[in-house]
Amino acid sequence: SSSEITFDYRNELSGHALLSRLHGGVSFSVLDAAGGMVSMLAVYRKLSDKNPDDIQKMMTKYGTMDMRIDYLQSAIGQSFIAKAHLIKCGKISSITQMELFNEDGQKLCIATVYDLVIQIPYGKVSTYGIIAEKIGLKSSARMVGWAMNAAHNRPEIPAHRVVNRNGQLTGKHHFATPSLMQTLLENEG
Repeated sequence: SSSEITFDYRNELSGHALLSRLHGGVSFSVLDAAGGMVSMLAVYRKLSDKNPDDIQKMMTKYGTMDMRIDYLQSAIGQSFIAKAHLIKCGKISSITQMELFNEDGQKLCIATVYDLVIQIPYGKVSTYGIIAEKIGLKSSARMVGWAMNAAHNRPEIPAHRVVNRNGQLTGKHHFATPSLMQTLLENEG
Protein backbone atom coordinates (compact mmCIF):
# COMPACT_ATOMS: atom_id res chain seq x y z
CA SER A 1 0.00 0.00 0.00
CA SER A 2 1.10 3.55 -0.64
CA SER A 3 -0.26 7.09 -0.56
CA GLU A 4 0.75 10.51 -1.81
CA ILE A 5 -0.16 14.00 -0.70
CA THR A 6 0.67 16.89 -3.01
CA PHE A 7 0.45 20.53 -1.95
CA ASP A 8 1.77 23.95 -2.97
CA TYR A 9 3.84 26.29 -0.85
CA ARG A 10 1.92 29.14 0.83
CA ASN A 11 3.21 31.76 3.25
CA GLU A 12 1.00 30.29 5.99
CA LEU A 13 3.18 27.14 5.88
CA SER A 14 6.41 29.06 6.18
CA GLY A 15 9.39 28.47 8.36
CA HIS A 16 11.19 31.18 6.34
CA ALA A 17 9.01 33.13 3.90
CA LEU A 18 11.88 34.75 1.95
CA LEU A 19 13.26 31.31 1.06
CA SER A 20 9.87 29.60 0.56
CA ARG A 21 10.95 27.09 3.22
CA LEU A 22 8.34 24.94 4.93
CA HIS A 23 8.08 25.04 8.69
CA GLY A 24 9.38 21.80 10.23
CA GLY A 25 6.00 21.21 11.85
CA VAL A 26 4.31 21.28 8.44
CA SER A 27 6.75 18.67 7.11
CA PHE A 28 6.13 16.51 10.16
CA SER A 29 2.34 16.84 9.93
CA VAL A 30 2.06 16.03 6.24
CA LEU A 31 4.32 12.99 6.62
CA ASP A 32 2.28 11.83 9.60
CA ALA A 33 -0.96 12.22 7.60
CA ALA A 34 0.42 10.30 4.60
CA GLY A 35 1.73 7.51 6.81
CA GLY A 36 -1.49 7.37 8.81
CA MET A 37 -3.56 6.87 5.67
CA VAL A 38 -1.43 3.94 4.53
CA SER A 39 -1.20 2.23 7.90
CA MET A 40 -4.89 2.61 8.80
CA LEU A 41 -5.96 1.21 5.44
CA ALA A 42 -3.57 -1.73 5.81
CA VAL A 43 -4.79 -2.57 9.33
CA TYR A 44 -8.40 -2.18 8.17
CA ARG A 45 -7.76 -4.70 5.39
CA LYS A 46 -6.25 -7.13 7.89
CA LEU A 47 -9.41 -6.88 9.99
CA SER A 48 -11.76 -7.62 7.10
CA ASP A 49 -12.77 -10.93 8.71
CA LYS A 50 -14.30 -9.04 11.65
CA ASN A 51 -17.79 -7.57 11.74
CA PRO A 52 -18.07 -3.80 11.04
CA ASP A 53 -18.88 -2.90 14.67
CA ASP A 54 -15.74 -4.68 15.92
CA ILE A 55 -13.62 -3.01 13.25
CA GLN A 56 -14.95 0.41 14.19
CA LYS A 57 -14.28 -0.24 17.87
CA MET A 58 -10.71 -1.40 17.18
CA MET A 59 -9.95 1.50 14.84
CA THR A 60 -10.92 4.04 17.54
CA LYS A 61 -8.01 2.62 19.56
CA TYR A 62 -5.55 2.94 16.70
CA GLY A 63 -2.92 5.62 16.99
CA THR A 64 0.63 6.64 16.32
CA MET A 65 2.99 4.99 18.75
CA ASP A 66 6.12 6.80 17.67
CA MET A 67 7.35 8.79 14.68
CA ARG A 68 10.97 9.53 13.87
CA ILE A 69 11.83 12.15 11.26
CA ASP A 70 15.17 12.99 9.72
CA TYR A 71 15.46 16.36 7.98
CA LEU A 72 17.93 15.86 5.11
CA GLN A 73 17.91 19.44 3.84
CA SER A 74 15.78 22.59 4.06
CA ALA A 75 12.29 22.03 2.68
CA ILE A 76 12.51 24.72 0.01
CA GLY A 77 10.25 24.68 -3.03
CA GLN A 78 7.05 25.82 -4.66
CA SER A 79 5.26 22.47 -4.47
CA PHE A 80 5.78 19.34 -2.41
CA ILE A 81 4.82 15.69 -2.45
CA ALA A 82 4.71 13.41 0.56
CA LYS A 83 4.92 9.70 -0.26
CA ALA A 84 4.23 6.87 2.15
CA HIS A 85 4.59 3.13 1.75
CA LEU A 86 3.91 0.26 4.07
CA ILE A 87 6.87 -1.69 5.44
CA LYS A 88 5.06 -4.11 7.74
CA CYS A 89 1.49 -4.68 8.83
CA GLY A 90 -0.15 -7.00 11.33
CA LYS A 91 -3.61 -7.02 12.86
CA ILE A 92 -2.60 -4.64 15.65
CA SER A 93 0.33 -2.68 14.29
CA SER A 94 2.01 -1.29 11.22
CA ILE A 95 5.28 0.35 10.27
CA THR A 96 5.26 2.94 7.49
CA GLN A 97 8.09 4.82 5.75
CA MET A 98 7.41 8.34 4.47
CA GLU A 99 9.41 10.78 2.33
CA LEU A 100 8.91 14.44 1.41
CA PHE A 101 10.10 15.77 -1.97
CA ASN A 102 9.99 19.19 -3.64
CA GLU A 103 8.98 19.83 -7.27
CA ASP A 104 12.55 19.10 -8.43
CA GLY A 105 12.43 15.62 -6.89
CA GLN A 106 14.86 16.48 -4.10
CA LYS A 107 14.29 14.30 -1.05
CA LEU A 108 13.86 16.74 1.85
CA CYS A 109 13.10 14.48 4.79
CA ILE A 110 12.22 10.92 5.69
CA ALA A 111 10.20 9.53 8.55
CA THR A 112 9.16 6.21 9.98
CA VAL A 113 5.98 5.82 11.98
CA TYR A 114 5.00 2.99 14.28
CA ASP A 115 1.25 2.67 14.70
CA LEU A 116 -0.44 0.36 17.14
CA VAL A 117 -3.94 -0.66 18.01
CA ILE A 118 -3.88 -0.54 21.78
CA GLN A 119 -5.79 -3.63 22.83
CA ILE A 120 -4.87 -4.10 26.45
CA PRO A 121 -8.14 -5.27 28.01
CA TYR A 122 -9.76 -3.47 30.91
CA GLY A 123 -8.30 -4.80 34.16
CA LYS A 124 -5.17 -6.22 32.48
CA VAL A 125 -1.65 -4.87 31.98
CA SER A 126 1.11 -5.38 29.44
CA THR A 127 4.79 -4.47 29.45
CA TYR A 128 6.82 -2.10 27.30
CA GLY A 129 8.81 -5.09 26.03
CA ILE A 130 5.76 -7.14 25.02
CA ILE A 131 4.34 -4.20 23.06
CA ALA A 132 7.71 -3.61 21.37
CA GLU A 133 7.85 -7.28 20.39
CA LYS A 134 4.30 -7.18 18.98
CA ILE A 135 5.19 -4.31 16.66
CA GLY A 136 8.34 -6.07 15.49
CA LEU A 137 10.83 -4.01 17.49
CA LYS A 138 11.85 -6.53 20.12
CA SER A 139 14.70 -4.48 21.62
CA SER A 140 12.83 -1.18 21.66
CA ALA A 141 11.00 -1.31 24.98
CA ARG A 142 12.41 2.13 25.80
CA MET A 143 10.83 3.59 22.65
CA VAL A 144 7.47 2.19 23.78
CA GLY A 145 8.05 3.80 27.17
CA TRP A 146 8.67 7.20 25.59
CA ALA A 147 5.52 6.82 23.49
CA MET A 148 3.43 5.83 26.53
CA ASN A 149 4.84 8.75 28.53
CA ALA A 150 3.71 11.11 25.79
CA ALA A 151 0.27 9.44 25.61
CA HIS A 152 -0.86 9.49 29.24
CA ASN A 153 -3.33 12.31 28.56
CA ARG A 154 -4.89 10.65 25.48
CA PRO A 155 -7.91 8.68 26.75
CA GLU A 156 -7.96 6.35 23.72
CA ILE A 157 -4.52 5.03 24.71
CA PRO A 158 -4.58 3.13 28.02
CA ALA A 159 -1.03 4.15 28.99
CA HIS A 160 -1.77 3.33 32.64
CA ARG A 161 -1.99 -0.37 31.65
CA VAL A 162 1.65 -0.50 30.53
CA VAL A 163 4.21 -1.38 33.20
CA ASN A 164 7.85 -2.42 33.18
CA ARG A 165 8.93 -6.06 32.99
CA ASN A 166 8.92 -6.32 36.81
CA GLY A 167 5.38 -4.95 37.10
CA GLN A 168 6.55 -1.60 38.43
CA LEU A 169 4.67 1.57 37.55
CA THR A 170 7.69 3.34 36.08
CA GLY A 171 5.52 5.71 34.01
CA LYS A 172 3.59 7.06 37.01
CA HIS A 173 5.45 10.39 37.09
CA HIS A 174 4.07 11.29 33.67
CA PHE A 175 0.47 11.36 34.91
CA ALA A 176 -1.28 14.36 36.49
CA THR A 177 -0.28 13.06 39.94
CA PRO A 178 2.25 10.33 40.81
CA SER A 179 -0.55 8.17 42.28
CA LEU A 180 -3.01 8.47 39.35
CA MET A 181 -1.60 5.51 37.39
CA GLN A 182 -2.00 3.20 40.39
CA THR A 183 -5.48 4.57 41.12
CA LEU A 184 -6.62 3.93 37.53
CA LEU A 185 -5.34 0.36 37.69
CA GLU A 186 -6.92 -0.30 41.10
CA ASN A 187 -10.25 1.07 39.82
CA GLU A 188 -10.14 -1.54 37.05
CA GLY A 189 -9.63 -4.37 39.53
